[in-house]
Amino acid sequence: MNFSRNRAWLVPLMILGLYPLWQPPVARFLQPRDSKIVFADKKAQEDDRNLHLYGITMSQSTGEKLEMVLRADSVATGGAGGDEFHFQKIDCQLYNDQGMPTQIKGGEALLATDKNVITIVEDVVVVTGDGKYRIATDALRYFTVYKVAKTATPVLFKTEGLELTGNNMMYNMRTNAFRVGGNVICDM
Repeated sequence: MNFSRNRAWLVPLMILGLYPLWQPPVARFLQPRDSKIVFADKKAQEDDRNLHLYGITMSQSTGEKLEMVLRADSVATGGAGGDEFHFQKIDCQLYNDQGMPTQIKGGEALLATDKNVITIVEDVVVVTGDGKYRIATDALRYFTVYKVAKTATPVLFKTEGLELTGNNMMYNMRTNAFRVGGNVICDM
Protein backbone atom coordinates (compact mmCIF):
# COMPACT_ATOMS: atom_id res chain seq x y z
CA MET A 1 0.00 0.00 0.00
CA ASN A 2 1.40 3.44 -1.01
CA PHE A 3 0.86 5.84 1.92
CA SER A 4 2.33 8.95 0.19
CA ARG A 5 -0.53 8.97 -2.30
CA ASN A 6 -3.13 8.31 0.37
CA ARG A 7 -1.83 11.25 2.46
CA ALA A 8 -2.32 13.77 -0.36
CA TRP A 9 -5.88 14.44 0.81
CA LEU A 10 -4.46 15.79 4.09
CA VAL A 11 -3.25 19.05 2.44
CA PRO A 12 -6.73 20.31 1.45
CA LEU A 13 -8.08 19.11 4.77
CA MET A 14 -5.42 21.11 6.66
CA ILE A 15 -6.17 24.24 4.56
CA LEU A 16 -9.87 23.98 5.44
CA GLY A 17 -9.14 23.17 9.08
CA LEU A 18 -6.81 26.14 9.52
CA TYR A 19 -9.19 28.57 7.75
CA PRO A 20 -9.94 30.58 10.94
CA LEU A 21 -6.21 31.30 11.33
CA TRP A 22 -5.31 32.46 7.83
CA GLN A 23 -8.61 34.06 6.72
CA PRO A 24 -8.41 37.42 8.68
CA PRO A 25 -4.92 38.45 7.46
CA VAL A 26 -5.74 37.46 3.87
CA ALA A 27 -9.05 39.39 4.01
CA ARG A 28 -7.24 42.52 5.34
CA PHE A 29 -4.61 42.22 2.61
CA LEU A 30 -7.23 41.97 -0.17
CA GLN A 31 -9.46 44.76 1.21
CA PRO A 32 -9.38 48.08 -0.75
CA ARG A 33 -7.53 50.88 1.05
CA ASP A 34 -9.79 53.53 2.69
CA SER A 35 -12.56 53.11 0.12
CA LYS A 36 -16.24 52.50 0.47
CA ILE A 37 -18.35 51.68 -2.55
CA VAL A 38 -21.88 52.97 -2.32
CA PHE A 39 -24.18 52.64 -5.27
CA ALA A 40 -26.40 55.67 -5.65
CA ASP A 41 -30.04 54.94 -6.29
CA LYS A 42 -30.60 57.49 -9.07
CA LYS A 43 -32.26 57.17 -12.41
CA ALA A 44 -30.36 57.70 -15.64
CA GLN A 45 -32.58 60.68 -16.55
CA GLU A 46 -31.46 62.61 -13.45
CA ASP A 47 -27.76 61.83 -13.70
CA ASP A 48 -25.92 60.13 -16.58
CA ARG A 49 -22.89 59.21 -14.46
CA ASN A 50 -22.48 55.50 -13.92
CA LEU A 51 -20.61 54.98 -10.68
CA HIS A 52 -20.48 56.97 -7.43
CA LEU A 53 -17.83 56.36 -4.77
CA TYR A 54 -17.69 58.09 -1.39
CA GLY A 55 -14.72 58.76 0.88
CA ILE A 56 -12.08 57.80 -1.67
CA THR A 57 -8.30 57.98 -1.79
CA MET A 58 -6.66 57.69 -5.18
CA SER A 59 -2.92 57.58 -5.84
CA GLN A 60 -0.79 57.73 -8.96
CA SER A 61 2.78 56.54 -9.23
CA THR A 62 5.38 55.75 -11.84
CA GLY A 63 7.27 52.65 -10.83
CA GLU A 64 7.86 53.11 -7.12
CA LYS A 65 7.86 56.92 -7.32
CA LEU A 66 4.68 58.45 -5.87
CA GLU A 67 3.34 61.34 -7.98
CA MET A 68 -0.10 62.13 -6.55
CA VAL A 69 -2.45 61.23 -3.69
CA LEU A 70 -5.97 62.58 -4.12
CA ARG A 71 -8.60 62.36 -1.38
CA ALA A 72 -12.21 63.35 -2.01
CA ASP A 73 -15.58 63.17 -0.31
CA SER A 74 -17.06 61.65 -3.45
CA VAL A 75 -16.26 60.83 -7.06
CA ALA A 76 -18.54 60.04 -9.99
CA THR A 77 -17.51 58.70 -13.36
CA GLY A 78 -18.61 60.34 -16.57
CA GLY A 79 -21.17 58.85 -18.92
CA ALA A 80 -20.69 55.50 -20.64
CA GLY A 81 -17.23 55.30 -22.20
CA GLY A 82 -16.16 58.58 -20.55
CA ASP A 83 -12.64 59.32 -19.42
CA GLU A 84 -13.70 61.87 -16.79
CA PHE A 85 -13.99 61.69 -13.02
CA HIS A 86 -15.95 64.36 -11.08
CA PHE A 87 -14.67 64.90 -7.52
CA GLN A 88 -16.30 66.77 -4.62
CA LYS A 89 -14.24 68.43 -1.83
CA ILE A 90 -10.75 67.37 -2.80
CA ASP A 91 -7.46 67.40 -0.93
CA CYS A 92 -4.62 66.58 -3.30
CA GLN A 93 -0.91 66.02 -2.62
CA LEU A 94 1.27 66.44 -5.74
CA TYR A 95 4.88 65.29 -5.46
CA ASN A 96 7.78 66.83 -7.41
CA ASP A 97 10.82 64.89 -8.63
CA GLN A 98 12.52 65.19 -5.21
CA GLY A 99 9.43 63.83 -3.40
CA MET A 100 8.39 67.21 -1.89
CA PRO A 101 4.56 67.48 -1.71
CA THR A 102 2.45 70.43 -2.80
CA GLN A 103 -1.05 70.48 -1.32
CA ILE A 104 -4.06 71.62 -3.34
CA LYS A 105 -7.56 71.87 -1.84
CA GLY A 106 -10.76 72.78 -3.62
CA GLY A 107 -14.51 72.31 -3.79
CA GLU A 108 -14.85 70.42 -7.08
CA ALA A 109 -12.46 68.83 -9.54
CA LEU A 110 -12.59 67.20 -12.94
CA LEU A 111 -9.93 64.66 -13.90
CA ALA A 112 -9.74 64.12 -17.66
CA THR A 113 -7.58 61.00 -17.98
CA ASP A 114 -7.39 61.18 -21.77
CA LYS A 115 -5.86 64.69 -21.57
CA ASN A 116 -3.91 64.22 -18.28
CA VAL A 117 -5.46 67.39 -16.83
CA ILE A 118 -7.05 68.06 -13.44
CA THR A 119 -9.30 71.13 -13.27
CA ILE A 120 -10.07 72.32 -9.73
CA VAL A 121 -12.67 75.00 -8.92
CA GLU A 122 -14.30 76.65 -5.86
CA ASP A 123 -11.97 78.20 -3.28
CA VAL A 124 -8.76 76.62 -4.52
CA VAL A 125 -5.82 76.86 -2.11
CA VAL A 126 -2.28 75.74 -2.98
CA VAL A 127 0.42 75.35 -0.30
CA THR A 128 3.96 74.38 -1.29
CA GLY A 129 5.69 71.49 0.46
CA ASP A 130 7.98 73.69 2.50
CA GLY A 131 4.99 75.84 3.56
CA LYS A 132 6.62 79.07 2.32
CA TYR A 133 4.08 79.90 -0.37
CA ARG A 134 0.28 79.99 -0.28
CA ILE A 135 -1.84 80.67 -3.36
CA ALA A 136 -5.60 81.24 -3.44
CA THR A 137 -7.69 81.39 -6.61
CA ASP A 138 -11.13 80.42 -7.98
CA ALA A 139 -9.96 77.86 -10.55
CA LEU A 140 -6.76 75.97 -11.30
CA ARG A 141 -5.63 73.54 -13.97
CA TYR A 142 -2.87 71.01 -13.29
CA PHE A 143 -1.15 69.31 -16.24
CA THR A 144 0.09 65.99 -14.84
CA VAL A 145 2.57 65.22 -17.64
CA TYR A 146 4.35 68.59 -17.40
CA LYS A 147 3.83 69.06 -13.61
CA VAL A 148 2.59 72.60 -14.24
CA ALA A 149 -0.34 74.35 -12.53
CA LYS A 150 -1.97 77.30 -14.30
CA THR A 151 -4.83 79.63 -13.55
CA ALA A 152 -6.47 82.33 -15.63
CA THR A 153 -8.51 83.69 -12.72
CA PRO A 154 -7.45 86.32 -10.17
CA VAL A 155 -4.84 84.94 -7.81
CA LEU A 156 -3.57 85.88 -4.34
CA PHE A 157 0.04 84.80 -3.73
CA LYS A 158 1.35 85.00 -0.15
CA THR A 159 4.73 84.38 1.40
CA GLU A 160 6.44 85.72 4.49
CA GLY A 161 6.54 89.51 4.20
CA LEU A 162 5.14 89.60 0.64
CA GLU A 163 1.65 89.52 -0.87
CA LEU A 164 1.01 89.54 -4.64
CA THR A 165 -2.25 89.73 -6.51
CA GLY A 166 -2.61 89.21 -10.22
CA ASN A 167 -4.93 88.05 -12.98
CA ASN A 168 -3.15 84.77 -13.76
CA MET A 169 -0.45 82.46 -12.47
CA MET A 170 1.75 79.55 -13.52
CA TYR A 171 3.63 77.23 -11.13
CA ASN A 172 6.17 74.71 -12.42
CA MET A 173 6.62 71.95 -9.83
CA ARG A 174 9.81 70.63 -11.43
CA THR A 175 11.66 73.94 -11.03
CA ASN A 176 9.51 75.43 -8.20
CA ALA A 177 9.19 78.58 -10.34
CA PHE A 178 6.15 80.88 -10.04
CA ARG A 179 4.97 83.44 -12.56
CA VAL A 180 2.18 85.87 -11.67
CA GLY A 181 0.91 88.15 -14.43
CA GLY A 182 -1.80 90.56 -15.45
CA ASN A 183 -2.27 93.70 -13.33
CA VAL A 184 0.14 92.55 -10.61
CA ILE A 185 0.00 94.39 -7.30
CA CYS A 186 2.72 93.78 -4.71
CA ASP A 187 2.29 94.54 -1.01
CA MET A 188 5.39 94.27 1.20
